[in-house]
Amino acid sequence: MKGALFDLGGVIADTAVYHLKAWSKLVKDHFDRELPDKLEEKTSGVSRTDSSR
Repeated sequence: MKGALFDLGGVIADTAVYHLKAWSKLVKDHFDRELPDKLEEKTSGVSRTDSSR
């Protein structure tokens, strides 16, 4: 292998939809709760620490 390509935070592919789906499943499976529909909009571009709040 001559190299590797990493997509860091959706630079090449928009992975936000899959990221939100994964978090939604985790919250549903482990806490039996639903994430708000507007969560992605409110946390887009926000640091992980700030979006956790």
